[in-house]
Amino acid sequence: MRKKILFIILIMCMFTIPTVSLAEIEVIESKKITADKPLNRINIGVICINGYEYVVVRFWDKVSIVQSFRYNLTLGKSIPKKCKTRE
Repeated sequence: MRKKILFIILIMCMFTIPTVSLAEIEVIESKKITADKPLNRINIGVICINGYEYVVVRFWDKVSIVQSFRYNLTLGKSIPKKCKTRE
């Protein structure tokens, strides 16, 4: 009986404990765009996560994150855009 209870507790812990992520995140660029009204402010940023570029847009309380892509002429398809290395 104890083994069953310990097994159930172990399974519950596996699904409830959040996984730890060790991603490197760096802010590359950040801009604020204000439209005709001060409340219509949009924050746009470009971030680097583990070597790949993402665009982050925040408008009011909503956030959208999209991965950047570039077109490779030799392959004839879009590939994820890598971040430029800073020296």
